[in-house]
Amino acid sequence: MQAACEAVLQSPSEDNVVRLLELWSPEWKHRGRQRAIGSGSYEQYCTLGIFAYGGNDPCLSKASANKEACVALNHFLRSRFPGGTWTSLAVVLNPRIGLHRDILNMIGKPNHAIALGSFTGGRIWVEDDDGTSPEVRVTKRNTQQLWGSWIDMHDEPVSFDARRFHKVEPHEGRMWAIAAYTPQAFARCSSENRDAATALGFPVG
Repeated sequence: MQAACEAVLQSPSEDNVVRLLELWSPEWKHRGRQRAIGSGSYEQYCTLGIFAYGGNDPCLSKASANKEACVALNHFLRSRFPGGTWTSLAVVLNPRIGLHRDILNMIGKPNHAIALGSFTGGRIWVEDDDGTSPEVRVTKRNTQQLWGSWIDMHDEPVSFDARRFHKVEPHEGRMWAIAAYTPQAFARCSSENRDAATALGFPVG
């Protein structure tokens, strides 16, 4: 694991990050956001950095205990999103995530996402007022026509407003999706946890 972290720090390439995630992911014990995004939405899920559940005060997630891996992953992301800020990471293996929006994200703070690995498909559809690709949102009461754009995020950094609707296209292969974001709960984060996140390489802003 240490060698994999050092490899990312020395050369923050997509391949080096995939190797790190493959070694690190067996340590992840938490089942992740099954309730929020649905059963079967992924094979593995991990939250890193600032985490808050319900009305609880935000704190560092348990998986953030691996400081070297957090620093290495943030180093990679900072190289792909220079000037970006975030407090938290969602790392997902083989996402199968339908139409949703992250309304608990902080207003004005975009998501920064990238997908790594050997796969085809896996684009992200993002609601966009100027978009030309339709999507239908079905609720218990009615249906809603949405418009957006398909964006390729395979080894390509993408920033978008996750408070708007978005979804991930089905894929074939082994896909790691990483989303860097700032939750609204960060507004009530203690200075101690803010400093701890900074020490893990999070550009909290």
